[in-house]
Amino acid sequence: MAGDYNIIEYGSYQRPFLGVTIFDLDDEVADSLQIKVTQGVVIDQVLKGGSAAFSGIQPYDVIVKVDSKKIKNVPELQEAIGSSKVGDTVTLTVLRDRKEESIPIILRRKPAEERN
Repeated sequence: MAGDYNIIEYGSYQRPFLGVTIFDLDDEVADSLQIKVTQGVVIDQVLKGGSAAFSGIQPYDVIVKVDSKKIKNVPELQEAIGSSKVGDTVTLTVLRDRKEESIPIILRRKPAEERN
């Protein structure tokens, strides 16, 4: 279990930090991005120090998969990232400029200044 490994390795549970603000894709946003997909998660902002910032994720990328798991909404993305551990590499499949791209991301923990 990811939490057990983190406790042994770090002395406490280290949650992977994707480092983005996100929202569910809807028909209106899909139309504005000129994409035919209507399910997924839209990147609103990429936060400094997060895993996404180190991987090239950009605002308005639409996440449609984590590894081979289809992502339809925010809770599914949160579950997919939350079931991983710090140090894991996951591949996000995103729609960017109407093209699908696979972006590997090494999951990092939340930077010290962001932890609460």
